[in-house]
Amino acid sequence: DWSFPYEYKYGYEGGQGLLNKRFEINDKQHHELRELRINLKKCFNTLNCYLMPHPGLRVCTSPEFDGKLRDIEADFKMYVKKFVEAQFNPNLIVKQINGREITTLELFEY
Repeated sequence: DWSFPYEYKYGYEGGQGLLNKRFEINDKQHHELRELRINLKKCFNTLNCYLMPHPGLRVCTSPEFDGKLRDIEADFKMYVKKFVEAQFNPNLIVKQINGREITTLELFEY
């Protein structure tokens, strides 16, 4: 539920910008924070972030919400569709952590 599309756009483009910002390293940071960022980056071949709009107030505030698509904001549905399409592109690669391919169960545990 990314609430600031004026700072970073929805989708992978904005997500990558946010991720880059969060992983910035500078001399003013505590040593442990710098090391944490460095070590996290080393654990993965690639890191991606996908920013999503809010699904709508009816989804999260109405006790009557029963999952009907008509109650979900159009922007949210559009970005879910784009995200799913991107996950199943022909260039899909097996996820790795520390250079080892992982199973879906292991990914869920992480």
